[in-house]
Amino acid sequence: MAGLPCPAVRAGSIAEARDGFRAELQGGVSQWRGYTALVVDSRVLAIVGGVLLAGCASGPNVLVLPGPGKTLDQFRADDVACRAWVHEQPGTTSDWRYDIAYMQCMYTKGNQVPGQQGSQQPSYMLPAPPDIPPPPAGIPPPPPPAPSR
Repeated sequence: MAGLPCPAVRAGSIAEARDGFRAELQGGVSQWRGYTALVVDSRVLAIVGGVLLAGCASGPNVLVLPGPGKTLDQFRADDVACRAWVHEQPGTTSDWRYDIAYMQCMYTKGNQVPGQQGSQQPSYMLPAPPDIPPPPAGIPPPPPPAPSR
């Protein structure tokens, strides 16, 4: 980068530094020529990173399909709008709450959320069995008297 000062590096200084750090790794802190470096195992970094990211909802983890007659571009516009809306809502930092809010938004925009039926009528109804006779015409008889005790 032009204009930024760059310290001169001797040919052997990087190898010397590496060897100096390796010699003192036992305590987790390495000191070499007045410099101190904290030595951290990559497994520790992976665990800490995973814990930090666990509380953040990164996006929906649910299946939503385009609504009937919607183009892919319309579906993508709904997706972008719903993701933005969910991020504005308080309390949607957990994955479960994020997913619920996202599904509600996409459903209200006319997209299909599997498992959500809405108020659709069943497409097929069983006919009444043919062997049951219709009730007789007229007034039904009164109920039987109550048993005496």
